[in-house]
Amino acid sequence: MKIRLKLKIGLLPKFILLFWALMYIMVMSVGTYMAIEHSELVQEMNTYCATRVVEVVKETINEKRILEYARSGKEDEEYNELLEQVKEIQKQYEIYYIYVVALENEEKGIYYFDLKWEAGKSEVVHRLGLESDLKKNYPGLTEVIDSKEPSSQFDDTSSGEETLKSMYAPVLDEMGKVVAFVGVDISGDKISQEEDEYIDQIVDRLRVVMGVCCVICMIIIYFVVLRPIHRLKIHAGQIAEGKFGGEVKVRGHDELAEIAVAFNSMSQNISRHMEEMKRLNDVYYRYVPAKILSLLKKSSIEDICPGNGVNTMLTIFSLQLADFDRSIRSKNTTEMITDINRVLNACVPVVVEQKGMVENFQNAGFNVVFDNGCRAALLSAVTICQKLNWMVKEKQLDRNQVGIGIAYGEVMLGIVGQESRMAAITVSQYRDTACWLQGVAERYQAHILITQTAAERIPDFFETYHSRTLGFLYNTYTGYTDRVYDVYDGDFTEDIESKNETKELFERGVELYCTRDFSGARKQFIEVLKRFRRDRAAKEYLYLCDKYISSEYADKADIYFTKME
Repeated sequence: MKIRLKLKIGLLPKFILLFWALMYIMVMSVGTYMAIEHSELVQEMNTYCATRVVEVVKETINEKRILEYARSGKEDEEYNELLEQVKEIQKQYEIYYIYVVALENEEKGIYYFDLKWEAGKSEVVHRLGLESDLKKNYPGLTEVIDSKEPSSQFDDTSSGEETLKSMYAPVLDEMGKVVAFVGVDISGDKISQEEDEYIDQIVDRLRVVMGVCCVICMIIIYFVVLRPIHRLKIHAGQIAEGKFGGEVKVRGHDELAEIAVAFNSMSQNISRHMEEMKRLNDVYYRYVPAKILSLLKKSSIEDICPGNGVNTMLTIFSLQLADFDRSIRSKNTTEMITDINRVLNACVPVVVEQKGMVENFQNAGFNVVFDNGCRAALLSAVTICQKLNWMVKEKQLDRNQVGIGIAYGEVMLGIVGQESRMAAITVSQYRDTACWLQGVAERYQAHILITQTAAERIPDFFETYHSRTLGFLYNTYTGYTDRVYDVYDGDFTEDIESKNETKELFERGVELYCTRDFSGARKQFIEVLKRFRRDRAAKEYLYLCDKYISSEYADKADIYFTKME
């Protein structure tokens, strides 16, 4: 029996090995090249400087007189001219030290001059005639004297706490004897700085090389990875057209080969999965809004069944267009549905964007619950009013008074129905409150009515929105009482301006009315109507004031602007 062993090497290890191999070759090649280039360049520069100083010395003064100058220690015009020329060389190349030392014997030398470049100028360190210990100060000088050639490499020396790199060049007389030498010192810090600069150059060059490597890698990836994937794409297109059972040719033993095998298996199993998909479609016929899952703490829609329920704190939002049902009576079914959907298409996306859950639809309105706060509900209300106002101006919608009620409180949320068809419902006095408010909004020429309980959950409510106190709502069934605000940011511009102008007068009138000072309240509402004749809320309060002023039961009159009965 023949057994074949297959070595499996994945794509990821292949790419990693290839990348690091290329990077290693690149770094070694470029790094070695730059390091050698840097070392040779610095050495050639300093050798040239030393040689140039030797030439200047020879051109200026006879080699025989170097020792004479050194021993006498006397400077003259010829010596000073030589010194100036050497200073120019030092300035040109910014050489740290340049010095010429005459040889007295193998161990002793006498300075001809010793110049140091510091702070942008050349200064004499050791003057003419000073002695120098050759073996101590110039350990690499012996090789130069013996070979009569300039230094082939740097000599490590020091001056105090400074580390220096030194090179020497011999000065020969006519007989070829070394009578002196020229020394050039470079600061170790300067060389380190130069090395850093060269490292930066290496990095720049590495970037170029890396770019080339990336291109090469992309080409390799195309042939190794993308072409097999392209073949998989072709077969996937065939499956999308309903041609099941086709197989992709399997090549190699890496992850792509495993994908091809899995793809072939998928093609064979799709027909079996179709029956499962049909079952899932049947499940979705009993559709419940997706947000209901999180509220009921269910992980899947399949987990929902009749009887599931929860009590939770929610914001309830109720919207309806007043008189919409009457305005569409003259239209046929198609026109009626078209008008309703035109309104819903403008409104529903707004509440969905604010994470609201549409509970149910009724005529050209709907009820929504928000579990992310009252701000989202109020922002949705203002945005919807502004959209509908724009549609009215563009004559896309008849001018209907939109009414929106917003309340906050505990809601009983549950699933009702039967296994084949279910729905989510909400039961709460606060839901009834929101619906009641949207129903009476037109009566008081308001678009958005919000309870104080809901408004208090918006920290910057009074700073962000334009509002006025409309009065107090009283629920005769529960005894529930709450202040109600008219938020008029969604009104037409002229109404916003008028309500802003009369806000103080109106709220003062409401305050007097609630304290049963009907005469004082009446005066305030008359002033409001003088400035804003279309204010139906002021007219309603004025009617009630006139009614109670002449009544003998004024002290028992209702102080609520509306009642839920």
